[in-house]
Amino acid sequence: MYTLYTEMDTMKYLCLGGLVVALGLLVGCESSKDKTPVHDLSGNWLVRAQTDFGPQTFRMSLAVSGNRISGQVIGGDTLKGKVSGNEVRIVINSDEPPVLEGTIADANNMSGSFKQGDVEGVLRGGTWTATRY
Repeated sequence: MYTLYTEMDTMKYLCLGGLVVALGLLVGCESSKDKTPVHDLSGNWLVRAQTDFGPQTFRMSLAVSGNRISGQVIGGDTLKGKVSGNEVRIVINSDEPPVLEGTIADANNMSGSFKQGDVEGVLRGGTWTATRY
């Protein structure tokens, strides 16, 4: 009788342990906030920004790996960012790094708003649109 009780307990603990591991994996999968990008943003983009100082235009080249963006402003600074579903966030590495946040409309267009702090801590902003070229 004693050995049967021990074997039953062992089976209960193994089943319970397996359930805990399975739930942990399920919760781990659900807790990921990154969604698969709706479009591959890799390539060259023309960006038009409306700023406090008037309109600005620049070109950037993006490379995407999973949800991570890397790249560079053509003729200038490097950039990094993230894409999740149809949402994009790009930070240009400069003395006054602008942060562009927006929405991917389709494979060739995205738009949004940006914020940029200067060396005195003054926050500026505006809107931007980007078209693949």
